[in-house]
Amino acid sequence: MTATWSKPKLIESASRDVVPNDPDSPIALKETLDDGTVVGWHAHTFAQTLIPEQGAITVFMCGRCFVVPMAYAAHIPAGCLHTVTTLAGAELTTVCSRSHMPPSQIPAAPSDEGDPEAVRGTVALIRGAADCGAIPKAERAMVDGVRIPEDRRARPIAFRLANRLDDNRTLEAWGDELGASERTLNRIFKAEVDMGFREWRMQLLVLQTTALMLAGCSVKQAAGASGYAGASAFVAAFRAATGMTPLRYASQATERARATNQATTP
Repeated sequence: MTATWSKPKLIESASRDVVPNDPDSPIALKETLDDGTVVGWHAHTFAQTLIPEQGAITVFMCGRCFVVPMAYAAHIPAGCLHTVTTLAGAELTTVCSRSHMPPSQIPAAPSDEGDPEAVRGTVALIRGAADCGAIPKAERAMVDGVRIPEDRRARPIAFRLANRLDDNRTLEAWGDELGASERTLNRIFKAEVDMGFREWRMQLLVLQTTALMLAGCSVKQAAGASGYAGASAFVAAFRAATGMTPLRYASQATERARATNQATTP
């Protein structure tokens, strides 16, 4: 199946004219973004925290793609070049501040753009998730995101799939379009993101479909969004990659936040 391409809606950042001078008084902006909206590449002189109240967003920065569903937030350090797309129509709150949010909510900003470990924790659970105990596998995957290759022959593939996961072209077909062999492209992925193309695409699929389900999509809808003809094939592939069904995995992704909320509810 070949996905039909439609030009995304490109907009500027809603916070482009914001000037948060008081470190103790952050500025919060609320906006509604349609599915597929792209906020072009930009940077700010202040830190930002992006919080999807509904839906989900995808944030590209520091050489990684972070999928940010409800119950998560993305912290963007001052001066960090980034772009944002909506994976599911999003009600987005953007908090602009000259100071970082409390460490218990948003970990320290990445210090080295080229170091995968440095961007760990850029995406963090909010809403009072416990800081103690083991972090569930699904939550860790959301926090880590996926690495984006830098090579000009592989990078367009990564950005395309991050925006249209239902594009099922083979690596050979991509090679015909980009002027590189299937073997060369796969070698680039292995060298730059430490995994082959199929494994990388499956990792991205797991993150994005998990975010869709947390946004209210059914398993069937998530399957269709990722290019599967039916839910059963999607569930089988998802289980093979994660060892869990899609719904169980999505549930685990917010397990700590739910447990903490239940414990603190009167």
